[in-house]
Amino acid sequence: MSTEMDFESPTDNSNARRDLFAKIARLYYVEDMNQRQIAEQLNISVASVSRALSKAKDLNIVKISIDETREEFHKMEIGLERRYPIRECMVAGRHNNPDDVHRDMGSMVTGLLARLLKRDNVLGLGWGSDLLGLAKNLGRASVGRIDIVPLSGTVTNADPSIGADQVAQAFASRLDGDIHPVPSEAVVESGAARTSIMSDPSFPPVRRLWNRLDTVILSVESVDGREAGTYTSDQKKELKKAGAVCTINGTPIDADGNEIANPFGDRLVAVELEELRHVRNVVAVASGEKSVDPVRAALAAGFVHVLVIDAKCGDGLL
Repeated sequence: MSTEMDFESPTDNSNARRDLFAKIARLYYVEDMNQRQIAEQLNISVASVSRALSKAKDLNIVKISIDETREEFHKMEIGLERRYPIRECMVAGRHNNPDDVHRDMGSMVTGLLARLLKRDNVLGLGWGSDLLGLAKNLGRASVGRIDIVPLSGTVTNADPSIGADQVAQAFASRLDGDIHPVPSEAVVESGAARTSIMSDPSFPPVRRLWNRLDTVILSVESVDGREAGTYTSDQKKELKKAGAVCTINGTPIDADGNEIANPFGDRLVAVELEELRHVRNVVAVASGEKSVDPVRAALAAGFVHVLVIDAKCGDGLL
């Protein structure tokens, strides 16, 4: 029968007791024995082993150090994970050059995709320079064949070189993926035009993929930023006047994370925010001080699972 150790004894810190703590710590940390194995060997309870390991740390018998070059950013990640309703945060370095930020992001997202994606999954992608930059810096991720689909039609009010089709191509070059373009602009001229496009025989395959999304990677688009290309300048002014801080795949969001009435919603060819809420993995990407308010609004909306940012954005969020 195993023995329960008396941790309240005034001789807790005696040489014999300290020596026992050290032995238990060595068996656990160096010899890789689990707590049950140690308990059986020393004829004590598993609870006693657990408390002995805790005591070993309290008495500095065990001193744990982590050899890492990104300690500052890991601390920031943990702080953001505790402050906001997200599952995971990844923070790139505090760089002045966007290429360096995207290099860090690409490295981190390579590992993330290896954890999130499986064969035959559907990966939905947004657009923007951060997404394209990190995609160009992805390592090879062999997860099996997947389907890749843009989350909206083509944005027409921003640099076409950073559009969803270009982002999809960059991701597909690093993944074993088949790209399925969306045969439409993101915002069409009328609600009737949207209805016609989505009822066209070429559209249902895209719609089916949107209904099967497993993982989504999108940028947080400020309403009036340089790359806010879903809407025209006049449309952006109207959304901003209504209280929009950012748009998520075309859906306007206010500072508190609430979806606001979108006067152009019936013309939007895109996965809607309510649909994104049902996706298992939603990854939001942003960088720089300019992104702080839009990212905070997106996090308040409560649909983001993984946040990928740089330290400059992280500073503002904390």
